[in-house]
Amino acid sequence: MAKQDDEKNPGKTAPPYLSALTFRNALNFLTENGLPEQIDRGILTKFSGADQRALFHAFKYLGFTDSTDKPTRRFHEYDKGDADARKAIIAVALTEKYPNQIKVLQNGTPQQLQTSFGEYAIENSVRQKCISFFLKLGKEAGFSMSNYIAKSIRTTGPRKATKTKPKNANGSDTETLQKDAERGKGKDPADSPPQPGMVAIPIPIGPNKTWEIRIPEKPDSADVLRFIQVVKIVLGVEK
Repeated sequence: MAKQDDEKNPGKTAPPYLSALTFRNALNFLTENGLPEQIDRGILTKFSGADQRALFHAFKYLGFTDSTDKPTRRFHEYDKGDADARKAIIAVALTEKYPNQIKVLQNGTPQQLQTSFGEYAIENSVRQKCISFFLKLGKEAGFSMSNYIAKSIRTTGPRKATKTKPKNANGSDTETLQKDAERGKGKDPADSPPQPGMVAIPIPIGPNKTWEIRIPEKPDSADVLRFIQVVKIVLGVEK
């Protein structure tokens, strides 16, 4: 019985699945600072532990280091080569290690490329990272790709995480309320008459002590909640 195209081979080493940018940065770092006798964690301290493990695997997989993590002839040639030579070395490494995937690139589709990675015993989430690494290196190496596959390459960098501002009960963030409160400090409402649609309401808080607030004649419930939050901030009750 013929094997299915997407049958996995558990004996086949999984390809690299780190960021192509991390791999390229590591190559640049090692060549710019002088290629050492051995690649070890002591010289890759600028990379995280997870990235270091992924880099060791990628170097071995693409033939840049041997089983003892020592640079191979390929790595030394890459170190001495110019931009075009380095591009060619990457192309040769990819051709050697991704023969079935290279065949798909020129006229294939993203689905066909996905299926070609089915030969590896890897989960789908890891497969996507493997494909991304292969495609981006392939693009840099100058491989011809079909429009369908070329469009599947993500060209945008990772999105920066945005810090969510803590929200109050009425949905407003505390920082905005604090700014509103600051703008109101030091201003005496009695210095000016109420604006159209606003009314001044005196609030007795003790003997000979009366505060005055100005509110709309028909206040909105959401505005009331916001007003209470601002008052708390002004009085130092809530930060």
